[in-house]
Amino acid sequence: MKKHLIFWLLALSLLGCSSTGKSPATTFSPVPQQTTAPTGRLTFAGSTTMQPLVQKLGEAYNQTYPGVALEIAAGGSSVGIQAAQEGTADLGMASRQIKPEERKPGLEVHEIAWDVLAIIVHPSNPVQKLTLTQLTEIYQGKITNWREVGGKDLPIQPLARELTSGTRTTFDELVLHGQELTAKAEVKVTAGEVRATVATQPAAIGYVGFGHDNGDDLLILAIDEVWPTQKTVAEGKYKLKRPLSLLLGSLSHPLAQTFVAFALSVKGQELIAEDGWLALTNTEISSP
Repeated sequence: MKKHLIFWLLALSLLGCSSTGKSPATTFSPVPQQTTAPTGRLTFAGSTTMQPLVQKLGEAYNQTYPGVALEIAAGGSSVGIQAAQEGTADLGMASRQIKPEERKPGLEVHEIAWDVLAIIVHPSNPVQKLTLTQLTEIYQGKITNWREVGGKDLPIQPLARELTSGTRTTFDELVLHGQELTAKAEVKVTAGEVRATVATQPAAIGYVGFGHDNGDDLLILAIDEVWPTQKTVAEGKYKLKRPLSLLLGSLSHPLAQTFVAFALSVKGQELIAEDGWLALTNTEISSP
């Protein structure tokens, strides 16, 4: 009888552990999910016009990617193109068209906005508009006094940007058409210097990016009867415009793609428009 009891107890024990029964509950830790945000460092170089815009985009970008440090330097568009190609910066900034000879293998050009070249004078200047031909002749030194274009009897003081500036390259292409700049032009390093000089010198004339033309201390001129606005640029009526681009090279950090994606996202394009630039309204954009 004792043997039978032992047999049945053993059978019941085996039955409780069989594959058809429920095994004892075991607690497992869940598989860890990848929740770590990207970290690293992104370096920028290039257009002085784009530098403030990229800094603003960078502040918003860091809200999504707080672990990514951004180092945003300038130096001019030519510097930015070279830096992206050579890998001395992760992202180049260019505020002009990229020349065919600059489009070397591995260079990616991502347009993120359009800038408009605004022609500015002192607010006391009675001249409110010029033809493109008159503007060209002022910068060639053929027109030298404001009275020649309906202004006061004052010698015109043209202001230009340095040769590495994308603003200078675009202006030379669109206005000078390859002709020599007058020797009387004062060369300024940054858009801020051009703006400050025009604001204090009644005889000065200069050019700046559309995003730098706000304020009551400047007068923006119409060119060929058209003032620079988001609408006139979008409709193709105002001709003095240029692309703003972020450049990647074969040696760029992979994180650089996330910054480009943010700049082209709905949020990035809204920030660009708020800052006074022409967003890519005709480009399909999506959130990163």
